[in-house]
Amino acid sequence: MKCNNCNFENEPNAVFCSNCGNQLLSQDADSNDSPQFPENSESSGYIDSSDQQPSTPEPVGQQPTSGDTYPYPPAQQQPPGSQNVEQPLGQQPIQQAPDYYGTPPAQEPMQQPVQPAQQPYVQPMQQPMQQAQQPYVQPMQPMQQAQQPYMQPMQPMPGQQPPKKKKRLGLIISLSAVAVILAVLAFLLFPRKISYESEDNPATAAEQLAEYNVEVKCNQGVREVFYTLNPENPDDLNSYLPVTGTGGLFKKTINLRNLPLKAGNNTLYLYTKTLFGNSKPEKIVLTRHVGFSSPYEEGAKQELDQGSSIIANELLVLLKANATRSDIENIARKYGAEIVGEIPIINEYQLRFSDPNIDLNQLQENISAEPEVEIAIFNMVHKIEGSSYPNDSLLDSWDLTNPEGNNWGLEVMRVPQAYEEGPEFGHIKAGVIDGSVQYDHEDLQIPVENVYIHPSLNIRNMEDLVRYRAKGTNEPGEDYMGLLRHGTHVTGTIGAITNNGLGVAGVNQDCEMFFFHHWHFLVDPATREILYYTSYEPEMSTFEFHVSVVTLASQDCRVINYSIGRINTSIPGANPWEQMETDGYGEVCTRLEELGYDFLLVKAAGNDTKDSSQYACNRSLIGTEAGKRHTLIVASIENTKVSTDSFSDTKYPAVAGYELSYFSNYGEIVDVAAPGTDIFNTLPYHEYGLMSGTSMAAPNAAGVASLIYAANPEYTSDQVKRILMEETDTFAPDYDGRAIPVVNAALAVQADAVKTDLVTANVLDANTREPIAEFNVVATAYDVPDISGTYRNGKYSETLMPGSYEFVFSAEGYNDEEVTQFTTIGEGKTVALPDILMTPESAAAGTVSGQVIDAVDGAGLTDVKLTFFSGDSQVQEINVDAEGRYSIDLPQGNYRMVGNKEGYIENETEVVSVADTNSDNQNLILSPNITSEQARFVLSWGEQPYDLDLHMKGPGMNGAEYGHVFWDDKIYPSADDIHYALDVDDTWSYGPETITIEKELPGEYIVYVHDFTNSYYDGDQLGTSSGLGNSGAKITAYTSTGVQTFEVPNQPGTLWKVLKYSNGVITPINEMSYEMFIDEIPTH
Repeated sequence: MKCNNCNFENEPNAVFCSNCGNQLLSQDADSNDSPQFPENSESSGYIDSSDQQPSTPEPVGQQPTSGDTYPYPPAQQQPPGSQNVEQPLGQQPIQQAPDYYGTPPAQEPMQQPVQPAQQPYVQPMQQPMQQAQQPYVQPMQPMQQAQQPYMQPMQPMPGQQPPKKKKRLGLIISLSAVAVILAVLAFLLFPRKISYESEDNPATAAEQLAEYNVEVKCNQGVREVFYTLNPENPDDLNSYLPVTGTGGLFKKTINLRNLPLKAGNNTLYLYTKTLFGNSKPEKIVLTRHVGFSSPYEEGAKQELDQGSSIIANELLVLLKANATRSDIENIARKYGAEIVGEIPIINEYQLRFSDPNIDLNQLQENISAEPEVEIAIFNMVHKIEGSSYPNDSLLDSWDLTNPEGNNWGLEVMRVPQAYEEGPEFGHIKAGVIDGSVQYDHEDLQIPVENVYIHPSLNIRNMEDLVRYRAKGTNEPGEDYMGLLRHGTHVTGTIGAITNNGLGVAGVNQDCEMFFFHHWHFLVDPATREILYYTSYEPEMSTFEFHVSVVTLASQDCRVINYSIGRINTSIPGANPWEQMETDGYGEVCTRLEELGYDFLLVKAAGNDTKDSSQYACNRSLIGTEAGKRHTLIVASIENTKVSTDSFSDTKYPAVAGYELSYFSNYGEIVDVAAPGTDIFNTLPYHEYGLMSGTSMAAPNAAGVASLIYAANPEYTSDQVKRILMEETDTFAPDYDGRAIPVVNAALAVQADAVKTDLVTANVLDANTREPIAEFNVVATAYDVPDISGTYRNGKYSETLMPGSYEFVFSAEGYNDEEVTQFTTIGEGKTVALPDILMTPESAAAGTVSGQVIDAVDGAGLTDVKLTFFSGDSQVQEINVDAEGRYSIDLPQGNYRMVGNKEGYIENETEVVSVADTNSDNQNLILSPNITSEQARFVLSWGEQPYDLDLHMKGPGMNGAEYGHVFWDDKIYPSADDIHYALDVDDTWSYGPETITIEKELPGEYIVYVHDFTNSYYDGDQLGTSSGLGNSGAKITAYTSTGVQTFEVPNQPGTLWKVLKYSNGVITPINEMSYEMFIDEIPTH
């Protein structure tokens, strides 16, 4: 029989449709006929109760046989079709009537129900009829069609059962509906809760994190987990990779292996597919330590005075640059030590010795003498103390002419003026070394991955600390937020978010802040409360300080604020460990320079109204030239104006003056001053308030320094420091009458930096090649102030302005050594002098010999007078033989040999006498006099490599782009018309090779030297050769204006671009690179 509802063809005698469950109609019925109602029925849908009576009435009070129904209480009889007054239509609950088997019929109504021919019609009821003395079973209320009631499905004939498929379909539909409803309710009433937990160590010193397991929990089920490491855009889900998890529906564990980590903090992002969609990506911080230190063992700290202690079972060892970790491992085994801390990028290690009865002084001497060791120093522990116009809501109104209110410091430093009138500022990074910081303060919002801590036994990085504390009681007994007060205020002073309508403004409006906690966090495992490092007193060890500086510098923080000082004064040189700390910090700065990191450490002068030089922490930071270049010491001023009449010898006339704060330290080693009294900025708990101290002055100066870097990222720390000290018209009177410059952002950001180069040298014992422990250097140049200083451990480094310098090296027990005619260009580069070999004063004599050679033909010269000088003192004078050769016995040492011959230009070179040794081939090259049209360039070098080649590219002729002379093409353009030519070519060491410009053409000439001995010709570059840099090569340039000498930089490379020459003027280049083909050298 065909179903009128779904057109499904059923069995001939079927009563219900097997497909949709509806009652089947007789073939005789017309599906278009409307249902017929009994005569006594009304349109309301009520029928006469007699039509509803079952064939066998049930006794009164007896429940129906179906377990799915329940009896209604007897109700009063009413006329057919009348409404129940007590139960208004639509309010009385209706229960679906069961079939004979207790299963509710399908709830889909027929579209046009028709009364079967052989069964009485039963109209669906909207309200149950009242039956006397009989419980009523409520039928299901049908869905109503427009003004037409549906027919109640016909009950099956006795003995006939509905099809099983109908029962299954109804059950499936019902259960599915219930499941959907429950799921929707769960999603609406119980929002997604997801967590990522890990007990694995998130920190390592290795380049890869070998294994990291994360437990993922979600109340909406965990289908799949995805991850990405250090993404540029964490919201780009296409960059994520899937990872397999193990576990149940609501909890899985994922295993990540061999994660490549960059130095510093890394961000691991995870998101999860649940039963109801994707979760948002969440961040986990993984750390590859730039360096890490271990807290000292209990009982290892021995107090030396009230403010300083020594860790009696530890030493800090800085290896030489070419040493490896296996070297320190061997040293540790040899002396019974364990490596408990390290800073691999500068080769510094923290050693802890197992023997409690060690002699630490003797160990320090022994380890310092190891050939792989640069220096070994004590690990000290010192008690420390913390010392455009923004629209931010809590700042007072702005008035630069009369600084007042809670923003007076920004007004004094002319910060709004710097933004209004200054250059374009780029993005810059700044770091803070301090106690703690509320990094999520509403006016800071520092990413947690920018916050570093010293790892401890149960806390490995800052996020680890946050997650650990989140599980604990935290209170009572913990003053964690109180510990954040100092660091939060300092950080906000530099870089609080500006123009956000909240709170305050930092000096720098676009500064990415980094932070390093200066102590190890310890957490109580029971309460998870934060404990101080030890004894509840803030302190810092030497190695912790080194780790903090190197970590922040390696994250490209150009400015590092250090508003921390020691509590006790000391006499310079009274403590043996002070020089060790001084050398250690200087070595840290030097090695960071060599790695290409530039930074300025801004140090608070202290709050004891004393001379800053009385504090060892200040002296040790500026006790080496490298340390001095990277350190700025800052005093504090208050908002009390003083007369400007007393300020003299300043670059700019003084327009304003302010008193030093009553608490501020002072003195000659103070570089600048900045506002430090009543500074209004960020505090914990998203609050704001006033704090005073040089701790507040330092971040104000650091903020201005960061603005200089933001405007001029190519500037070095030495240049930025000079600008802060010189570019100002505001001063504070020191107690000795000196004018202390007050930082001025408006002038500083527009200043041009003094052009400088960093000149370095290794100063060694000539016999042993060991570094000279302490020596003095004086650098002298025309129209430049002399630069002199004392240096240690065989390392000379000094920032010099452009010029041609003479250097005099002196040390107790050694003869003076000189370097002459060394030129610096002022391009911010590092230029190395040749190794300075110093000879002991009492050394025996040695023989110096060689030949004087003509620069043009390479032949020996006769009739040459040689004069030997030690320093400025003449030692001896001799004449050469017929072949230009000479030989002389001199006490061991370095000497200046000057040659003179009629018709030749005077020249000089340095010669070395080694005791009991004949030092041959110490030659001197003399050039014939030149005319005003000529220029001559002479190359000389040492024994290795055998063959260096002098080249010149110059202006072209006859339509050629350029001319080129070298060993294979010695004359340009032709022998009949020589404009410039290679006069002599040497292929067996020493030189000379000479190029002479006979007739200068308009344009530029470039002089350069190739080291083809150490280059490949098959298209590859060696890339590591230092043969040219170590050759002692020298170019002597003779022009009508005089003689200049250029020495090859002590750097790797096979091409030395020496100079440019044009219209009688020489412009130095002095660059080393790896190039192999002569056509690669540009003419301009």
